[in-house]
Amino acid sequence: MYDDKEYLLGLAAKSDNAEPAEKVNEFPLQEEENKKASGNTDETSENDREDEDEDDSSEYVPMTDSEYDTDEIPDSDEQLEEPEVNENEVPNSSHDRSAIKENNTSQNSTLNSSANRTSIGCDDAHLNVDPSNGSKGAGKLYYCIFCGKKQTKFARHLLRVHSDETEVKKFSYLPAKNPERLKFITMLRNKGSLVHNKDITINNGKLFVCRRPQAKMKKAGKDFVPCSKCKGFYAKSNIRHHYQRCANPKSGNTRTILIEGRKLVKRNHPEASFKMSNRILPVLRDDTEGHIARYDRLIVLFGNKLSRKYQHPHQDKMIRSQLRLLARFVIALKDLDPEITDLQSLYNPKFYDTALKAVNKVAKFRDEDGTYETPAPAAALGTCLKKIGAILKSDCIKRLDAEKKQLTIDFLNLLEEDYGCSVNKTVIETQSQQKRQKKVVLPKKDDIALLQIYLKRQREIARELLEVKVTRDAWMSLAEATLITTQVFNRRRAGEIERITIEDFKNYVRLNKDTNKDLFESLCASDKEYAERYVRFFIRGKLDRTVPVILDVELLQDFNTILAERSNVGVNDKNPFVFGTSSDKKAHKHLDACKLMREFSSKCGAEDAEALRGTKLRKHMATEYATMNISKNTLENLCEHMGHHEKIHKTIYRQPIPSRELIDISKMLEHAQARSSHHQNDNFCDENESDHDMTKGNAADDSDNIENINNLDDFNDDTDQSLCRKRKTEDHGYLANRRSSRH
Repeated sequence: MYDDKEYLLGLAAKSDNAEPAEKVNEFPLQEEENKKASGNTDETSENDREDEDEDDSSEYVPMTDSEYDTDEIPDSDEQLEEPEVNENEVPNSSHDRSAIKENNTSQNSTLNSSANRTSIGCDDAHLNVDPSNGSKGAGKLYYCIFCGKKQTKFARHLLRVHSDETEVKKFSYLPAKNPERLKFITMLRNKGSLVHNKDITINNGKLFVCRRPQAKMKKAGKDFVPCSKCKGFYAKSNIRHHYQRCANPKSGNTRTILIEGRKLVKRNHPEASFKMSNRILPVLRDDTEGHIARYDRLIVLFGNKLSRKYQHPHQDKMIRSQLRLLARFVIALKDLDPEITDLQSLYNPKFYDTALKAVNKVAKFRDEDGTYETPAPAAALGTCLKKIGAILKSDCIKRLDAEKKQLTIDFLNLLEEDYGCSVNKTVIETQSQQKRQKKVVLPKKDDIALLQIYLKRQREIARELLEVKVTRDAWMSLAEATLITTQVFNRRRAGEIERITIEDFKNYVRLNKDTNKDLFESLCASDKEYAERYVRFFIRGKLDRTVPVILDVELLQDFNTILAERSNVGVNDKNPFVFGTSSDKKAHKHLDACKLMREFSSKCGAEDAEALRGTKLRKHMATEYATMNISKNTLENLCEHMGHHEKIHKTIYRQPIPSRELIDISKMLEHAQARSSHHQNDNFCDENESDHDMTKGNAADDSDNIENINNLDDFNDDTDQSLCRKRKTEDHGYLANRRSSRH
């Protein structure tokens, strides 16, 4: 075998034509590649072949059913620092080129201009993977990031042609089979494969992978994803095995690994924004709906607009749900009319009826009763079509496409005129019917008390454990119990409580003689006790409302303990949430209040644990105070605290009160029935007087009664009795007229 120094010194004496150059855009067929590769192998000396095989030594990765061949290179060693590479750009060659570059200036300039081109997102559904040829590495090609050529003997090519490159110099003097040498070669291979696989102008429909599949497995490009650590492409079904060796994660799952790989390769439409490419689209599942959401231009433009409008990370799920809904809609359109190829082609007046049929198909319209099984998607699609039509119209103006602009306007006119009658009316009726038939069981006071007692006990145990020793389990237990206690006490939405930020919490205020002496002194003794017991701070609520959160002294102490010990349990200091749990610098995760509410409600011993949910607790609050005849100002304060409008409070959260219909209204109905049957008695005035007093008390608190009855304070007993006598006189006159008419 050649000594490495002697081998390098002999490079200058070799002819430039020893290794024929291959143009990127004139890539031969696979059969010709195999013949050419085998021919080069015969001309290569035995020592060169042995050295090349040592560079191509494979790494053991657990496989199943001998699915792939063994032409993989060992992954890089984490102890050695790898030079960072921007995967969106192809590295340029150094200015000091060897004689080979001087003799091929024109050819290399063409290749470099193609390789340095910004990566274009290509559809992996159209990429193919060459199967294994049986023997190790036979005919396998690699892409060189320095010259843009595809090579079979990659390590030898680097040493002969690019020996002056910094990355090549790092391993050029290392002996064969050296782990560091293999590491740098693998790094350059994977970087080249990443550049090749991302640019459709280079790959020509071929995907370069680390382990080629056997022909019988029938793997395609969509079945492979890059490793976010080493940039090598591996099968989705097997990448978790490689990732455990490559990144050595203590925890992780296949879904997270696939998401990180999709972020790296960016398989989506090239017009997708940075947020869409890195936060929204990679999380979508690799199914038909996800594929359409990634590559349909109009859906991507709509997603870009939603991404700019909704910046908070927790709103990403909402954006993805709308994209998947539109993807299902496009699938239905294609099934109904083959002329519709994408969402943009729908905006033509002749396809309006097809659009209505697709909406009915997505929302599962039932012809037998004329209702929707799932009415919400039908209403959402109407809104989305209007917004997307406005985006398409603006895009046509920018592209000076007057014809498509006019077709879009005509389609939107039909949508505006007809959609409300054809779809929205049925949606409203279906939702009203479902609401009437839905049985809402509110939580019982005893169950709420059991939950609060259980949570208080959990907090006490966690505090005792933290006093002995600070552990992550004890800290998590305190944070979980504190989160749900705060939600139950304040009747806040789950998302609002779990996303309390540290900055908002630190702005809490008290009411005492030190903060506001004049106001505090004006309070009575009981109010002063309440004021000293609680603190208040404001957080972001739904629709960017500012809503308050109230804490007692014990909860305030638990909040301070959670913040004081978070750094000792591995929570990143940059995590902005009070209940943050992640140590990741990029993804700021926090506790899930909905999940914890289900867990604690089942453990507290409640009789009806299913009723202990965040929304039902809010409905319980609204319904409970509807029976207490609170004043209008108090009702407004309650709605402001809960973070919704008074109309929403009455129509959505407040549930029907049985006592009103079964007692109050039934009395009125019986009284009206008695009058119509003309069975009056002397007790009518007393009954009406008691009913009027009851109505007077309720009307002061119920806005509906306030609108119907004005100046209730002017009514007195004398006025009420005079009304009774007047009604008796009218009744007697009515009976006298009836008798006279009969005669």
